[in-house]
Amino acid sequence: MTAVFKPSQAKGKLQAPSSRSIAHRLILYAGLCEEESVIRNVAFSPDILTTVSCLQEMGAQCSRDGSTLRIKGINPLLRKKAVAFDCASFNSTLGFMLPIAMASGKKAVFEGESSLFERSYDVCRKVCEAHKIKFKKSSSKIAVHGSLKKGDYNVLGSESSHFISGLIYALALIDGKSRIFITPPIDGRNYIDLTVKVLAGQGVDVSWSGQSMVVVNGGKKFTPLDLDIEGDWSSAAYFEAFNAIGGEVELEGLSDGSVQNDVIYPELFRQLREDESPEINIADNPDLAPILFVYAALNRGATFRGLNRFKPKEKLCIEKLAKELSKLNVFLALGDETAIINKSLVKPSSTPVSANGDHRAVMALAVLLSNVGGALEGAEVIDGFVPQYYDKLSEIGIEFRKK
Repeated sequence: MTAVFKPSQAKGKLQAPSSRSIAHRLILYAGLCEEESVIRNVAFSPDILTTVSCLQEMGAQCSRDGSTLRIKGINPLLRKKAVAFDCASFNSTLGFMLPIAMASGKKAVFEGESSLFERSYDVCRKVCEAHKIKFKKSSSKIAVHGSLKKGDYNVLGSESSHFISGLIYALALIDGKSRIFITPPIDGRNYIDLTVKVLAGQGVDVSWSGQSMVVVNGGKKFTPLDLDIEGDWSSAAYFEAFNAIGGEVELEGLSDGSVQNDVIYPELFRQLREDESPEINIADNPDLAPILFVYAALNRGATFRGLNRFKPKEKLCIEKLAKELSKLNVFLALGDETAIINKSLVKPSSTPVSANGDHRAVMALAVLLSNVGGALEGAEVIDGFVPQYYDKLSEIGIEFRKK
């Protein structure tokens, strides 16, 4: 799909999209609680729906009514039979569910699209080998059979933050103290940290010890939830950025006490507006990078550091975004560790710009295109990440048409 924008200014109050990262983790928690939980304001993106389906396969009872999800979960330690999980194309679901399934001691088979199994998943294989759990991987599935026990676990921090998060959940169910030693560098540390904070907020005894070890004192029964998912600070930044070009957008539904890592964005925006020569470390905020680049270009320019901590996929997305920005007279100089962008006079492009499969690029480029007009190809990629994104644009007065 191509979205063709007309120059227009954003104005009005907007409910921030609900946090998928928070929702994902609380849904997992509810799925492991034996009593019924009620979770409201859920954005049912494809990855979350896939995880819900896997929880149902494990034995959880789930029902959906609009944006509300009811879950009567099951403790994996009580699972009686082998199960097959369909993870579709989502590494998040596979990573979360692998160790949770291993908590039961029963066989579990994980299937999905072939692209899902192109990774080695050595992080899981090594844990299985060290703890005498059967592990078998092919080009189309992963099978595990064995039981996690309390104890010490060594994992590479560069391989899968989702698996490490799932391991925290699994060990939280098992009586006794466990320690997860994460070998640096820790890619996606902010996502592991979010898991720790979400679980700790629900009474699970889990915490960091130093910079690279997570301690889990397991065995405490999970208690049911009755709550609303808070707004997503990362997505909110992409809407508030319209204010840099004369917009008047006010975001609602955000929690000032949020444990989300990107709660920092208002302060970063302030620095980009007010500091003479802003220099910002974004090592822990890869999801904000595209909109921070755009916001800087519309203000004083800036130097961004910490890109060496980004995953290869994240760096590739930024490289592709830089090419699209140049079509709009916005130039991003990328190094191994830094990105430099100068104050820019945005100009319309004679050719469409492309999202290149990155939903964050859609939102960042939409800000610039609302200023000068133009076409954005691949604009449909946002649908799986921020449901009703285009409805929200219309709600604040951004003019566009789809073709």
